[in-house]
Amino acid sequence: MKKIKLTALILTAVFAVILLGACGNQGSDRSSVSVDLSDPRLHPDPVLARAGLDRDMRFLTTRTITVGIWDRATEADPTPENNFWTTYIREGMMREHNVNVEYIAIPRWTEVEFLNNLMAAGNSPDVISTFSYPTILTYANMGGIMDMAPLIRDYRHIMPSVVELLTDDNLYWNQDPRTGTIWAIPGRLAINPGLNLFVRQDWLDILGLSYPTNLQEFEAMLYAFQANASRLLPPGRSPSELIAFGVTTDMGWTARNLIGSFIDHNISDRDWFIHGFDDRFYTQPGTQDALRLLNRWYNDGLLWNDFALGGALGIEDYMKIGLVGAYMQNWDTPFRGGGVDINTTLQRMLGEQAYFAAVNPSPFLNNAGYPRRHLSAATDRTIAFPASNTEPVASLLYLEFITRQDNLTFMQFGVEGINHRRHPDGALEMIQAGAPHAINSVNNFDYTITINGVRMATPELTVRSLALSYPGIPAEHVLQAFYIPQSYDRSGRNVQVGEIMAESGIGPSLNELRNVAYSQSLIASPADFDRVWNQNMAAYLAAGGQAIMDERREAWQRVYGNAVNIPKQ
Repeated sequence: MKKIKLTALILTAVFAVILLGACGNQGSDRSSVSVDLSDPRLHPDPVLARAGLDRDMRFLTTRTITVGIWDRATEADPTPENNFWTTYIREGMMREHNVNVEYIAIPRWTEVEFLNNLMAAGNSPDVISTFSYPTILTYANMGGIMDMAPLIRDYRHIMPSVVELLTDDNLYWNQDPRTGTIWAIPGRLAINPGLNLFVRQDWLDILGLSYPTNLQEFEAMLYAFQANASRLLPPGRSPSELIAFGVTTDMGWTARNLIGSFIDHNISDRDWFIHGFDDRFYTQPGTQDALRLLNRWYNDGLLWNDFALGGALGIEDYMKIGLVGAYMQNWDTPFRGGGVDINTTLQRMLGEQAYFAAVNPSPFLNNAGYPRRHLSAATDRTIAFPASNTEPVASLLYLEFITRQDNLTFMQFGVEGINHRRHPDGALEMIQAGAPHAINSVNNFDYTITINGVRMATPELTVRSLALSYPGIPAEHVLQAFYIPQSYDRSGRNVQVGEIMAESGIGPSLNELRNVAYSQSLIASPADFDRVWNQNMAAYLAAGGQAIMDERREAWQRVYGNAVNIPKQ
């Protein structure tokens, strides 16, 4: 509790500095460059003329913007802020819009803390993206974020590619129904198969097992892996090293589909929203029963014994050296990495028969007997402009440039003959390329911030190219993971009730409490499980979880009344 209060005090101090340094003008025309409106070169549209644009959508005076770019701290990476891809964008923006683009590297795994420091120092990039929308709201409440609603209203006609990709659903996804403000716009999640369960295909073959079709068969498979460790593990490995199911400290993610199967099939939109501020299902009804099962498996030795410590190796490292039998992660996780991916590494060491295959369909059936997966909405990272941004129009043109189909295809697939080869049907097959053309995030995800997932001219071409997007991975393995039946999936819905003030600034602290609670519950003795679970839940609710749920319940009532589901559009 003291740590949470301290965090709140630190945030308050940080944003007090922001308020002193932020520009007061929240309108859509706030460039620091003055424009002579009598200049005949200006665009005939008065809105664009005031912005300083000519008829070719170039600024008469060179503008400069800064853009945050994730640094994944991977040895093989080129410098994320200065490489082949940033050069392509810089040259294009200068050529087409007379805009100079500078990149600021932000550590991927500590992005929130790093952004706090940049904001406090007045050095925040003009364009930022983050998965933490509550962080954006915290900045906005302290005057540190620009309202994008006037920008969308006045300038949507200069970003047709963004409008076409995101549609009004995403552009207005975060609009407050009371104030009309839009503090951030979410990118498009173009490929959304969710998480998959992966199992070692060679282990199943050795034991003569088929893919599990329900929870009981999945559990039996795990016990079979454990009982036959000496037959399954690489030579020289002790049976005690086998990890039947690779759950990690982030078990709300790496056991997500299993936990989700314990949630009532008919849960209402209202109840999902009230409990849904935590995307790891911690307070959802049914999660406790799922953790009780995982607790039993842990005590029976089926899970990663040192998951809470990890050590020098993470679970994916253990997968690569052949110690893990089953794992749950993003739908394409074993294929990512281009030559150092999990499956290629396994096969290089143990032979072509050794790889992780997606279990299709999921064996985790809910109380209605359906393999439901709880998917996010078609939204991705949120994109925001800090209040210190003096070039919002140039920043919008940046988003348009990276979203335009020709530029997007180039950034996602690179140079023909180096990054990809073209098939007769137009599909693009990826080739593993080295510097300077290396693509070190899937589909150059770090640079294409308006989209997550391959997008080509047609859906058919997109799927064919997607299957060929993982160098060295057979297309049929990718398609098996991609074409998971979605008939019973539940996708996130947009509950527009405005800001929940109780969530402001408290997300990281609650997430830490949740992860500790999950871990402690998992490793408790079965006799102590309920006591440990209830004790941690009480602490979580007292630290702010209950206040959030109460405010969400009141907000729902205010907007939707007694309805339990959002009216169909």
